Amino acid sequence: MKTRVWTSLAFALSAAMGLYAGCGSDEGSAFPDGDASARSDAGGGASSSGSSGTSGITSGGVPGEGGAGTQKPTPVDVVFTADNAYKFGWGTVDRLDQVEGRPFSTNAGDIFNCGTGPEAYTVPADAAPLDAYLYVVAWDDRAVTQGALGQFKRRETEAVLYTGDPAWEVCATGLPYPAADSTAQGPDTATINAEIERCTAGTGDKEKTSGGWVSAAGAVTPGAVGALVVGEDNSAADGDFPITCLPNDAGQPGIDSAAKWMWYSPDGANAFRNNETNRTRAFLIFRLTARALPPPVIN
Repeated sequence: MKTRVWTSLAFALSAAMGLYAGCGSDEGSAFPDGDASARSDAGGGASSSGSSGTSGITSGGVPGEGGAGTQKPTPVDVVFTADNAYKFGWGTVDRLDQVEGRPFSTNAGDIFNCGTGPEAYTVPADAAPLDAYLYVVAWDDRAVTQGALGQFKRRETEAVLYTGDPAWEVCATGLPYPAADSTAQGPDTATINAEIERCTAGTGDKEKTSGGWVSAAGAVTPGAVGALVVGEDNSAADGDFPITCLPNDAGQPGIDSAAKWMWYSPDGANAFRNNETNRTRAFLIFRLTARALPPPVIN
């Protein structure tokens, strides 16, 4: 199992996935996406019993209470993958402070298969206060398919928040990075933070970027264009993507069937296929407030 544990006090998780491969078809891609091995090795474990949704925590407190942050901090367990490449990290609403991830991949199995596909991360409790943000920075090889898939759960609760949850926001930077090069590392932290600042200010060119943060419901930053789009869940092998590794008895990192693929679309068209001209304006920065994570059970 590939598990990473960080001890930074700043927390934020931002979308970016380091994989190089399209999925679903091998036409026009550097390797066969969604091949038979990716499907057959996806794992057969049952989905966890957690559910997606916001936590209902107000003003930094426990559910239903205002005031200072009184929720006991707990670590956050994350399992994530992307087609094609990503970096994951955490920080504040204004910046990414800690970053790791997978900036390229050599075959479809590095996206979908158990053991080589999804990666597990643990965000330490002291890095996950309610005012922290989780970030995923994602980009693609502009061939066949692209998308992001994962799940997030605080310790001491069975409730899970998935990609596709309404709490997610995304900003499209319009800055393409290679995902099919084994030496590629994607945007560095300084570049990512400069783009976070531009996203928040809403100063990006709206013909080339999203012009700010958007959610599945539309603009979050006034005047931003496009929307975060939510695709199929991780249960259907006949969609755009093969089934990605599910939780399994072998203990390999797996993603529940309830998780949904997500990406950005400037115009409502299918965002998960046909991105040869970077019409989805990647790289993308996904973010999630830690306040949206279901809270630990209070005994």
